[in-house]
Amino acid sequence: MEKLLAEFKDIIANYHIEEHKSDYPKYIIRTRIYFKDMSQLAAKDILIYLSKHSVKRKYAYQWMDEDNQLIIRWDNEPHHKHISTFPYHKHVGADENVTPEPEVTLTEVLSHIRKRIRQQ
Repeated sequence: MEKLLAEFKDIIANYHIEEHKSDYPKYIIRTRIYFKDMSQLAAKDILIYLSKHSVKRKYAYQWMDEDNQLIIRWDNEPHHKHISTFPYHKHVGADENVTPEPEVTLTEVLSHIRKRIRQQ
């Protein structure tokens, strides 16, 4: 995790790993990342190994502005069956504003945030 976050040191002011467990068959990481523009990302990734070749993944990456207002949340909670990328989707600006989004990783989310911060 620290190696990945170091790749984004140009936009990250600080971070805190809130939970890191790797008790097979479950791996959990929850991190709070603070950016230089005063926004922050609450990141949660859970992997559950069902078998040697099968993994279930649950994630949520919630990017908020300095007033804790939602900018974007990427997640795979299976509650928007009408979305073409179900269960993967994102919420833009508000919980009700749901749009299709393929499965994402923390690296992809940080790359998106970097691009947006640089455009400001």
